[in-house]
Amino acid sequence: MRIFRFQSSSAASMGKMVNGLICLSVCCTSVLLNAQKKGAATDPIPMVPQGLTAVMDFIPQRNLGPGAMSGRVTALAMPRTGALESVNRNVIYAGTASGGVWKSVNGGIAWSPIFDEMDVQSIGAVAVDPQNPSVVYVGTGEGNPRNSHNSGKGIYKSLDGGKTWKCIGLEATKTIYRIVINPKNPAQLWVAAMGSVWGGNKERGVYKSDDGGSTWKQVLYVNLTTGCAELVIDPMNPLKLYASMWDYERKPWTFRSGGKGSGLYISLDGGNTWQRSTEKSGYQRGNWVESDWQWRLQNRIVYMHWLNRRRQGFIAVTMADSIGVK
Repeated sequence: MRIFRFQSSSAASMGKMVNGLICLSVCCTSVLLNAQKKGAATDPIPMVPQGLTAVMDFIPQRNLGPGAMSGRVTALAMPRTGALESVNRNVIYAGTASGGVWKSVNGGIAWSPIFDEMDVQSIGAVAVDPQNPSVVYVGTGEGNPRNSHNSGKGIYKSLDGGKTWKCIGLEATKTIYRIVINPKNPAQLWVAAMGSVWGGNKERGVYKSDDGGSTWKQVLYVNLTTGCAELVIDPMNPLKLYASMWDYERKPWTFRSGGKGSGLYISLDGGNTWQRSTEKSGYQRGNWVESDWQWRLQNRIVYMHWLNRRRQGFIAVTMADSIGVK
């Protein structure tokens, strides 16, 4: 038996719904009476009550949605015992687009919300201190500029594994896509900020802190509509950073993806200075839309997938060395 939910304010539709429920009641009664006559059921079968109110009381209630309470899962993080050592697979943090932060202590079997007391629930990034698993950072504001986007209110820090939280700045960035922590010096961290989705603002790009988030400095800024879509640190050389900058603009009726501000930037001094990659070093011509990265540590190759207006799909490029990208 299927139960359908009707949503309408018209009298005609309401009448159809009432007639449908009455028909459902009659059908259920007929089926039950036939089953009693044939002796198909051994246990006593209750009679179906008549009338709309009685039918509604008889039908068991169940949750019809939304099916995904927290929306999209935007970030995952797990504590590490060291910079490149094994991961604690029992503890997992999950950030969601509109449902806050969730934590599991048994490898994902069960989850508990740990961010509900905060006044913002849109999450873009989660990171755990690689040397102290009790220190957790959460960047609010989903970094994916969708039309169902929710803005954030900065970056939050917990010193007790997510039991309590404190905002430590960057409120005007609106969206945070990535939090990167120096594996050798956890007090040093960088934040990739996409900026305001619905309009230009200066609070976007890459931010750096040398004191665990107490103070921040904007170290990479391109223009009012270009944010940092991805930020990657060389795990063997924490002073080397790659930033993928994305020039975009979201409006309620349209979306502009890619522009003159898009590009690949490299820093060799921990983010203090940046150099934009050019065609001479293998950079692809065109307005970049977005890119993401993966490290292959065995031979120090970094794969960058990119997409522009002229080419559809993602293409792997570039090899990293001590100077930059070739």
